[in-house]
Amino acid sequence: MPLTRQRVTDIIDRLKEVVEKEDCWTCGCLQGLVVQLELDADEDVSDITGPLKVGRDNMHAGLGCDPCQSGLLFAEYLKTCN
Repeated sequence: MPLTRQRVTDIIDRLKEVVEKEDCWTCGCLQGLVVQLELDADEDVSDITGPLKVGRDNMHAGLGCDPCQSGLLFAEYLKTCN
């Protein structure tokens, strides 16, 4: 299934719904999903993803959240790519 602009928007909207902590926005799990969406999109979506991205120096490893909501969403997305 192609990753359209609308699908990226839907995934980002869902991400915004499930993020529970402010620290989640700088977590490697969430940032990995954002970058993967940019890479997979069939057009430039940086206007959608860019505001969520942080530099490597501002990222941190997962906090051990159980469950990691952004990690679960990332895994769900990856399953749809096969």
